[in-house]
Amino acid sequence: AKFIILEQAFLEALHAGDSAAALACLREQLAPLGVNPERLHQLAACLMCGAGPAALPQPSGWQGEPPCDARHQVLRRLQVVIPPEVMLPERRLEELVEQALVAQIDACCFHNTPAARPSLLSDYTCGTEQIPTCTTQVLLNHSDEVWHLQFSHDGEMLASCGKDQTAIIWDAGGGARGSTVSKRHVLRGHSGPIAFLCWSPDDSKLATCGEAALGQDALRLWDVASGECLGVLRHHKDPVTCAAWFPDGRRLVTGSHDKQLCVVGLDGSVERQWRIQRIQEVVVAKGGRYILATTCERKVRVYDLEGDSESYIPEAETLISMSLSRDGRYLLVNLTSNSMHLWDLGDAPREMHLPAMPCASYQGANQSRFVVRSCLGGLDDRFVLTGSEECRVYVYHRATGERLLSLEGHSGTVNSVAWNPTDPHMFASASDDKSIHVW
Repeated sequence: AKFIILEQAFLEALHAGDSAAALACLREQLAPLGVNPERLHQLAACLMCGAGPAALPQPSGWQGEPPCDARHQVLRRLQVVIPPEVMLPERRLEELVEQALVAQIDACCFHNTPAARPSLLSDYTCGTEQIPTCTTQVLLNHSDEVWHLQFSHDGEMLASCGKDQTAIIWDAGGGARGSTVSKRHVLRGHSGPIAFLCWSPDDSKLATCGEAALGQDALRLWDVASGECLGVLRHHKDPVTCAAWFPDGRRLVTGSHDKQLCVVGLDGSVERQWRIQRIQEVVVAKGGRYILATTCERKVRVYDLEGDSESYIPEAETLISMSLSRDGRYLLVNLTSNSMHLWDLGDAPREMHLPAMPCASYQGANQSRFVVRSCLGGLDDRFVLTGSEECRVYVYHRATGERLLSLEGHSGTVNSVAWNPTDPHMFASASDDKSIHVW
């Protein structure tokens, strides 16, 4: 700090044309400090050559401006090296106010508005008006139980499937608030119920998993724009229960009742496979490096494709389903004990942290007999959304585990829910009552 101040005194003397004062400062004050010899040589060379401060290599805090402006630069440099208890950091009050505002937003369980800006005149509060609580549409195009639904990554489309052997692609109104959902394509071709579907990373394709006997048309790929079937993958001998796309959009990982977990190309060629148990759910995590799979066991199997290793996340109960947050950090699992656990996998893009315990737990939704698929959603995935066997949709606060809402409207088990990734005020639910509710 002393060197920075004396350097400024030297530069100001040089700027004023007082070479004697500059030389005295250099010899009697700067040099005895024994700090930054290279910088001392630069200052001495500037004095000997008669050059001005602007000729000095930066950083010197001097950009050729008047001394008063240069002193502001020096002050900023001093704030970096002087402890905050000695010298108050620049704009500290503004920073504290910003922290207080952020803390108020984080403390509000219902906060779900991207542009919210709290007032300095009163504490920030909001309520259920920021979360969908009323059904805006009921879609009745399925003729039997609806088992699964999922929004596209851009929020512009919704896909659903179920027991009636069809999948439907819906226009979600561009993901805009208050938009109306309308039917785009009905996908026919499966010879059995469709239990699962998933969008390709660019939303140009849709994969549907059927429960046809012997796996004869178990996995179909569809062109979203035309609604035409692009191909049928028959690499499993039994019904395919789940699938997930790799980020490159050229491969999927699939699980089946035949106990095979497969990495398969769009042409049906199997690149890798593992034989484990009957597979219930799969996800691809951390940029395609990891595959997570659940079976009837009390654990999540974790396959590291780069390290060619296998590990697991332990659970106390049998797993029903699982899903990832949009950023890949959080894994939400549904258990037969009428509870859900949230696991923090870490925020590194290509490395997975295997936690010893869940970071949050959610209780109260009855889901012990049937497959109920839940999700994270809302602004920054602040909420956990789930269906239940008592025909209700529940909303939980992700961080605290508090149940915020219990929504009625369905008359059968709510099998699947999905939150629009681009509209925090829109989600959908699918039920055994043959309907899809848009909230």
